[in-house]
Amino acid sequence: MDKVLVVIPTLEPDEHFIAYVNKLIAHGLESILIVNDGSGPEYEAVFEELARQPQVSILNHAVNLGKGRGLKNALNHFLTMKNNGQYAGIITVDSDGQHQVADVIKIRDAMLADPSKLYLGSRNFNQNGVPKKSSFGNKTISFIFKVLYGKKIADTQTGLRGIPKPIVEKFVALKGEEFEYEMNMLIAAVLSNIEIEEITIQTVYFDDNSQTNFRPVIDSVAIISLVVAAFFKHLAASLGSFLSN
Repeated sequence: MDKVLVVIPTLEPDEHFIAYVNKLIAHGLESILIVNDGSGPEYEAVFEELARQPQVSILNHAVNLGKGRGLKNALNHFLTMKNNGQYAGIITVDSDGQHQVADVIKIRDAMLADPSKLYLGSRNFNQNGVPKKSSFGNKTISFIFKVLYGKKIADTQTGLRGIPKPIVEKFVALKGEEFEYEMNMLIAAVLSNIEIEEITIQTVYFDDNSQTNFRPVIDSVAIISLVVAAFFKHLAASLGSFLSN
């Protein structure tokens, strides 16, 4: 198993996205699944140009279903591929170009060397140039996650992840239609005793992170609520199991 499938959910991409995909291909990442999350007819030309590349497949949503749904549909697609036995797993990548190709390759190489862990591309939120809204939201969520689950994860919101095939099978049915799905991955990994390894990547933001679809306040509050609710649900289940024995 020496291949990986790169999965990129995207909404309303521009010509810079085409250049980014071409750069991934040029650096040897030759199996790419792009999830068009209901971008609309005005973006058809972008996807048609991408689809001309033999390394690229397009998974289309008729309407915008959210990043979480896009990732789950991509994971399901991967598991139904007839040749998926050739693949060690998938790498999820954001479509805004913040994930440098060299860092995608770092995640790929780590997963190929040891396909038993969940790999996270971890950013440094203490360096200069990081938008305050991004730094505050990530640090707050990371702190709460550590308090509740006992696992320190510096970058819980990273979209650059290496997910080996056995773990894909555990994640495909998780709940979450938007950004909370990626948090559900981390909760499921910790509760299932899946080892998580963070790999330091470049921290890149364009135009104060204006291209992201992540809403700092609304989505952070939703994710924190999810983390807390999932913890108490797990606690209640564990307590019920203990009392029944």
